[in-house]
Amino acid sequence: MPFSFNLIEGGYIHESGGYTQENTLVLTLVEVDKATVEEIARDLCAFFHQESVLVTSGSVETYCVNCAE
Repeated sequence: MPFSFNLIEGGYIHESGGYTQENTLVLTLVEVDKATVEEIARDLCAFFHQESVLVTSGSVETYCVNCAE
């Protein structure tokens, strides 16, 4: 399962206009089925003691380049 992760600063704006800044983990998974993504998301919720995590999805074309050639 190809993946990468980044630690970034993120945040969100509340309906009241208040702003909350927080550290954010961005985990990118490639060619993974939805059930596995949701299982990982639930595990991350538990590990980081979060009420929820944001999942985004989309289609991408992936291929490998052989660097030896």
